Amino acid sequence: MIRVAAFSFLFLVSLHLAAQQPASQPTNLSFSNVKPYGFILSFTPSQADGYLVVRSLSPISFVPIDGIEYQKGQGIAPGMKVFSMSSTSAISLRETLEGTTYYFAIYAYNGAGEQIDYFNVNPLSGSVTTPFSNPNSYYTNLSGNSPTFLNDLKTRLNNGRVFQSYTPGFLNTVTKNIYIRDTVDGKEVINCQYTGETKVFTPPFFWSSSSGEYTREHCLPKSWMFTGGNTDNQDGADYHNLIPANHEKANGKRSNVPYGIVQNVTFQYLEGKLGTNSQGITVYEPRNSIKGDVARSHFYMMVCYNNNGGVWGYQSMPSLAPQQNQDLMKMWHEQDPPDAFERTKHEYIFSLQYNRNPFIDYPELADCINFNNMTLYAGCTIGLQNEENPLVSSTVYVYPNPVAEGEPFQVVISEGKILTSYQLTDIQGRIVLQKNGQETGLVSIPTTGIASGVYTLQCQFQDGSVAIQKCIIQD
Repeated sequence: MIRVAAFSFLFLVSLHLAAQQPASQPTNLSFSNVKPYGFILSFTPSQADGYLVVRSLSPISFVPIDGIEYQKGQGIAPGMKVFSMSSTSAISLRETLEGTTYYFAIYAYNGAGEQIDYFNVNPLSGSVTTPFSNPNSYYTNLSGNSPTFLNDLKTRLNNGRVFQSYTPGFLNTVTKNIYIRDTVDGKEVINCQYTGETKVFTPPFFWSSSSGEYTREHCLPKSWMFTGGNTDNQDGADYHNLIPANHEKANGKRSNVPYGIVQNVTFQYLEGKLGTNSQGITVYEPRNSIKGDVARSHFYMMVCYNNNGGVWGYQSMPSLAPQQNQDLMKMWHEQDPPDAFERTKHEYIFSLQYNRNPFIDYPELADCINFNNMTLYAGCTIGLQNEENPLVSSTVYVYPNPVAEGEPFQVVISEGKILTSYQLTDIQGRIVLQKNGQETGLVSIPTTGIASGVYTLQCQFQDGSVAIQKCIIQD
């Protein structure tokens, strides 16, 4: 009996002994194929069962605790998340934004569960900064002074365009790599773009029009397209026009009605609502953070497919298109300018379709186009890169934009450019702030004492070029 008891005691003790700690950390951390929308992280493994890979938006001081097996997708602290908990030494990273520095720490471990033991001293660490979205030479040879500018722009958007399939293409590319995120317990997350709903699901993700499931929403409805929006055609499958949305409570409710400001609500789910506007027209109003995005989808589609079966202007297109208020869409476009997520998604779609949305690259273009009949306003100045004295939005990048009242704009200046002066003017053309002096790299522009509103930032460079950006200050 004594021998049996001793054996049982030793057996129970052995169950609670932690695994032996690895003798060393992995080495040679490297980042490759770095894009705004992702990159590949790799390292040389050591003698260990696996590696805990942690990513953060700031330098990492985290130390893993022995006996706790962290999960892929687990948030550890604000801005810090587990991106891998496995033996793999090469990881394709997504969930990234343009112009962002990401810090990594990698810890070797042995064992699993309560017996897991981390080598938690001097982890393999490093950082990588994703590039900003940039059209580069995409718009070369386009002149805003040409009377055929709209048609020339349409030709550019379709020249070299590569068709991407509606099914299963959009699911396996943009949805998987841009909209879906990892979370704990082997699950993933996606958000309804109209309502802000967060859907947690067990992979694989799939489209379904049944209750509670998601479908691909056409921002510019298929019924407004002269072709009927056949998804075997480019217009019906264009990724610049597609977003994921809850079918029953968003996509299906919106149907093909125009966007608008809902005054009398007939249906609401979270931040998306259906109802009538002040003119009694049935409209759908999505959440504020997507309003500019859907407006730019409209603008792109109307330029890209204009004259395919007819004039792609609101007053000429079929179905309910004539009820769409272009002034409202331009207002949403200004109030919700392209943010880092939209620009990152845009760059990813460009890597697939090989065409761009010019209203993301150059938001000011919308001011010069009458989207009711697809004509240019007389006397409106359109500037694109590579023209003489260009309006080069890609020369500077302003963030955050909008900015909170009293907080500074940060202006990133392209490498090799020397800023000699800048001025900030209001919508009436009055100068509210100006400064002279040579600056490079990152420039902070204060907004203290400047009222909330829409402003124009004009930057003058040593080489004679000018960059103009629309900037918004919010109260």
